[in-house]
Amino acid sequence: MKQYQIIIAGSGGQGIIVMGQMLARAALLEGRNAAQTQSYGIAQRGGFCAAEVITDEDEILFQQVERPDTVVVLGREAAERFACTPAPVIYDSDIIPFAGGGWIGLPLSTLATRAGNARASNAAGTGALVALTGMVRLESFLQALDGFKGAVREANIKAAQAGYAALMDLFHEGAPHGH
Repeated sequence: MKQYQIIIAGSGGQGIIVMGQMLARAALLEGRNAAQTQSYGIAQRGGFCAAEVITDEDEILFQQVERPDTVVVLGREAAERFACTPAPVIYDSDIIPFAGGGWIGLPLSTLATRAGNARASNAAGTGALVALTGMVRLESFLQALDGFKGAVREANIKAAQAGYAALMDLFHEGAPHGH
């Protein structure tokens, strides 16, 4: 399995860092190495925020994403920052009104609301990321969400499953892995 470098970006308070941690945990559950880093501006809540995750079977020597395989953007500022990335971008079409070349719009906020928690768009976007890349199995990512409790856990699981299914529906031939 190849090395994966991904970025999840949005605004502080959206659970961006937590989803990066859960994605790294899913890779660890599968016996792979993972590195997760984060960045955010002066204002944690509301300002730009990003989580970077690298997974690999081999040792990870450099822990910063150099060339992302995929980017998930959950806010307008994040969309502006990654507007020129050559990587595929999954974005929340409910709040970002445009699409660039290689951009995949999904109604992540709507999927999260239907799952029972409007704040779970981060899980929906990460579920779509898992479907697009195949960097971890969906089951491993859902297991990593066990750190959440009760209704929040259930909503995150449902949102992740909904994001995964929505991405897969865009690719009728089956798994789009390999982007």
